[in-house]
Amino acid sequence: MRRWRKMTWAIVIWTGLCFLWVFAGLSEASKVTGAGTTAYAAGVTIGVTFIIFVWFLVLIPLALIWFATRPKENVVVYGPAGQQVTVSEKEARRRVEREGWTYRPTDEARSQ
Repeated sequence: MRRWRKMTWAIVIWTGLCFLWVFAGLSEASKVTGAGTTAYAAGVTIGVTFIIFVWFLVLIPLALIWFATRPKENVVVYGPAGQQVTVSEKEARRRVEREGWTYRPTDEARSQ
């Protein structure tokens, strides 16, 4: 099972909080009746637009950090049966240490 990175959690939590914030604002707007309803609706529209703007403004740097810190799959390792796989450095280290993989091709793979 592959775990989510910390920045993925940050983006999901931030988006969830902003969704709840927008939902709370819209649900309060539906409760108002009587005089001033039009003005209140205009205020809610402005408020929700501001929340969406703030959400997007914070989401941009979070997304840039998410893309900049993603693991790179750039290490080639060779399996016990001669299979060749390109994986991240962390995954390559784990396979070599625990599962009998190697960084050099086996003699079986070279002869093919």
